Amino acid sequence: MRPANDIDSRVARILAKESEVKQLRVDAHARKIDVGFYSPPSLELFQRVEMKVRREFDGEWEISVQPNAPSALFHRHRINDHITEFHRAHPTVEPRLIWRRIPLPKWRNRPVPPATIRDYRIMLALVGTCGMSALAGFGFRRAAYPGWPIIVSFTVAYIAGGWFATQDVWLGLKQRRIDVQFLMIFVALGAATVRAWTEGATLLFLFSLSNTLEQFANHRTKKTIESLLKSAPQRALRREGQSWIEVPIDEIRPGDELLVKPGELFPVDGVMIEGATSADESALTGESQPVPKGVGDSVSSGTLNLDGQAVIRASREEQQSALQRILSLIQTAQQQKAPAQRFTDSFSRYYTWVALSLSALLFVILLAIHKPLADAFYRTMTLLVVASPCALVLSIPSAILVAIAAGARNGILFRGGVAIENLAGVNQFAFDKTGTLTKGTLVVSKIDILDGRSENSALSIAAAVARFSTHPLARAHSDRDICSC
Repeated sequence: MRPANDIDSRVARILAKESEVKQLRVDAHARKIDVGFYSPPSLELFQRVEMKVRREFDGEWEISVQPNAPSALFHRHRINDHITEFHRAHPTVEPRLIWRRIPLPKWRNRPVPPATIRDYRIMLALVGTCGMSALAGFGFRRAAYPGWPIIVSFTVAYIAGGWFATQDVWLGLKQRRIDVQFLMIFVALGAATVRAWTEGATLLFLFSLSNTLEQFANHRTKKTIESLLKSAPQRALRREGQSWIEVPIDEIRPGDELLVKPGELFPVDGVMIEGATSADESALTGESQPVPKGVGDSVSSGTLNLDGQAVIRASREEQQSALQRILSLIQTAQQQKAPAQRFTDSFSRYYTWVALSLSALLFVILLAIHKPLADAFYRTMTLLVVASPCALVLSIPSAILVAIAAGARNGILFRGGVAIENLAGVNQFAFDKTGTLTKGTLVVSKIDILDGRSENSALSIAAAVARFSTHPLARAHSDRDICSC
């Protein structure tokens, strides 16, 4: 997916639409925007500017101001690492500015940066290797084989099960952060030191399986988004003088005139300026009935032009189209964790410190009561193994994955764990009938003939007229003609 428009374009749209606004000061750290006016703004003006600011920055959980090419509309001054100021050109005599602050909305469920993307197939292979090696090592021990097959089997299990987790732990340590992954690796190594290899390998297997399931769920949703992007048009016909020139979608700018032929997707959001047609907007709205489009009507990117040649004037760039905004909402929702998962993540951070602290306290107490060092260490490691939260870590991703997979098999796309968990509190559902509970396609249910012709003869004439048309009524005639043959 292409990145959303940078902050310069957002500011430029605000300044272009609101001539009374002289200056904006964006604080990316405090998530506040100060707006400067030449004269005290009326309540109506301020509310209008506030609405535009919130709309431009809606959904932004992290604002990053990057240097870009200079704008003809405003100057930019970087005050510090977090605050950047945008203002119009200075007039000869400039009055004192009047500032008003607009705090940006806060997230109730703040999206988290996506986890490190890894190939779930490699992770699945390592999980399988870990499980099979641990099982082989357990079998060798029960069969009283010599030591080297046991050591080799459990060594392979440890390496395969802890391969990616060790990388994450090392990255966390460099950031002075420990979490449940650190606890898992520490417990597995501790289990190995007291010769509890089976227990340590089992912990690594369950933990790596949990991470693999989470990556697999992310992969499935990513493929769904990619399929939506692939369906979007990549090129469009733009009017240049008296000719239509094919150009890439990302070169289209607001105001460009584009030709859309029957059967093609509208490439960007725009307004009809020539022609008349109907559009299939089911991909965006779920409404399967064609929507008539004439001069002055708006059209949305990703919808299908059915039966007429249309010339539209682009109203937004491709990155700001309705389809791109929907995809952006899906990605944002994916980065939001389910309430239960947020609880387990928060709980596991504190739990790690509690488990390590209690184990260290137990070790000191055992030494204080004159237990042998080896015995004290063994009991401490036993406590850590028993206290490992593998079931807690595995439960939430597994449940979410099962729900997402079950929904996909039935044609339901969940935007993330939040939506799935919220279903538990739903008591009533409202469905759009057409295209959801019904097929939304027209059929010929009855034929009345007034001039004495046979039914087949009348149907053949109607089908011949409708043969080369894509209108829904024509398709119904053609389908009835095919069925009667």
